[in-house]
Amino acid sequence: MCYSEYINRIEQAVKEATGYDFPAIKEEGRGVTELFFARVLFDHELVLLGLNPSQRARVFNRTYASVSRYAEIYDNEYQTNRSFRIMADRVKDLINNIK
Repeated sequence: MCYSEYINRIEQAVKEATGYDFPAIKEEGRGVTELFFARVLFDHELVLLGLNPSQRARVFNRTYASVSRYAEIYDNEYQTNRSFRIMADRVKDLINNIK
């Protein structure tokens, strides 16, 4: 599978799991927890794809520092937040099952 196909899978899976499409995820969206979580979930999949923080920052139009925090946030939320964990597991399942 090529890189762009995998990115498309990530976009589809995150949208289905969270209800937010990629243009919404890229927007600022301060104060909207679910939108922020969608961004963190998308970022986690980009980490698994092998993108470094600088590359991920360009994808989201964010700073290096902001995306560098996302991995820590993902780990913390996955361990402590049941609704986040359900969304994260759903994204993983959807990515693996999208044709």
